[in-house]
Amino acid sequence: MNLKYEQPNMKEIVDEYQLLLNKFSLSDEVSQLEIIKRINQIRDYFFSMYWLSYINYLLNVNNKYWNEQEAFFVKNSLIIDNLKLKYYKALNNYVYKEKLKEVIW
Repeated sequence: MNLKYEQPNMKEIVDEYQLLLNKFSLSDEVSQLEIIKRINQIRDYFFSMYWLSYINYLLNVNNKYWNEQEAFFVKNSLIIDNLKLKYYKALNNYVYKEKLKEVIW
């Protein structure tokens, strides 16, 4: 796998994540599985970019660009954590969560 670093667009991530969360409780089971898959893809992308950035930062902690990227992720990881918390709450509060667990696991 060859990953190329790009700074995530937080506005796009937050907007899509919120949209998916809003759709989750209104969707049927098949759509919910797709929503879960997409939310996981968004999180995987964010953290893949984070780790690429962090590795480069560690390789040269004096590099201005990678220091800026490190600051970006420190700031925006809190936003992702907040979205993740909302997602887990939506899963936990979902009326059919036991059935959903069977399908997911």
